[in-house]
Amino acid sequence: MSERIKSLSITSENGFVLIPTDNDSIKRLDAVLNVKGNSEMLSNITSNFSVPENIHAMAAKIDQKADDLIKT
Repeated sequence: MSERIKSLSITSENGFVLIPTDNDSIKRLDAVLNVKGNSEMLSNITSNFSVPENIHAMAAKIDQKADDLIKT
């Protein structure tokens, strides 16, 4: 898992961290990493490009909700 995360951060590749496991804790971690990564990308894209403010607000809310998931 750490090698995949390192690879994604070095290459700026849009990808998923897929970890085949029966361990529930690792499954939850994997899901949170993927949700958070996608929500951050969406929020960044809507910040960097000319999109309607309501779209940017929705993207920011999704990213905040992903943060909330991480805290639980």
